[in-house]
Amino acid sequence: MQKRFISVLLTLLMMAGVIAVAPVMASAAGPGDAGTCDVVSQNGNDATGVSFNDALAIAKLDADDMVEIHLLADIAITGNLTLEDEECINLYLNGKTLAITGGLNAGNAWVTFYGPGACNIGSYTSYAFPLACYDGGTVTANGNVNCTCPFYGIYSAGVFAQSGGIVTVNGNVTVNGAGCYGATAISGGKITVEGTLTVSTGSTYIHVGDTDKTQADYTTPTTKTGYLTYTDGTGTVWVKDPNYVPPDPPKYVGLFGLNTSYPSNFLNWLLFIVCFGWIWMWFI
Repeated sequence: MQKRFISVLLTLLMMAGVIAVAPVMASAAGPGDAGTCDVVSQNGNDATGVSFNDALAIAKLDADDMVEIHLLADIAITGNLTLEDEECINLYLNGKTLAITGGLNAGNAWVTFYGPGACNIGSYTSYAFPLACYDGGTVTANGNVNCTCPFYGIYSAGVFAQSGGIVTVNGNVTVNGAGCYGATAISGGKITVEGTLTVSTGSTYIHVGDTDKTQADYTTPTTKTGYLTYTDGTGTVWVKDPNYVPPDPPKYVGLFGLNTSYPSNFLNWLLFIVCFGWIWMWFI
């Protein structure tokens, strides 16, 4: 009985270690699932509880007129999402998450994300408008952002954040066209570029608040380690510093040698305790 109790206890310890580091999986609706979106149309084509695909179809029908899509559930899209030219979409995340594993190919369409909520995409390509986020929303592009800007002004940028919107690009941002901006952050908007930010000749590198910034106009000291900071106090853009050398990571004493870190160090010792306990239980 005592051995059985100890065996169960050791098994529970092992399961606790696995659970402690296992990712939490959440289910999400597909783009064709009904009941995931409400639509508000300027042309009276309002709809309630439709699928994301049906909402996009209404936006196509109302081309050149703004359509609001309000998410009612988390939505996961596998592969690329290509919008139709002339679609104009204000996408209200409503505390939900829109996940696109591939690229968001906007073409000449307008799409703007409003928080709260999150949108995660593989990459972003546009021939007209920036990857834009407002009102405390969070947009993350895990690849590159490529934008060709056909008009002038601070809203003509590769990446845009306003009113607490947060945009993170885990790749490079490239903006083509004269009179454009690489990144614009105003009214509390925050942008982080993990790669490079490149603009064409005749365009402005960054705009924050009411101030234009060249590549050399970064603030010192930086407000984010490893990044160049561009800010006027109301909007902030961080661009990865190519000259930053990170410090050596902290070292831990692990079961199988030095320079291991949590959770691997934690699991090493947990495995040792469980194995030793089993050996003690059966042979001592």
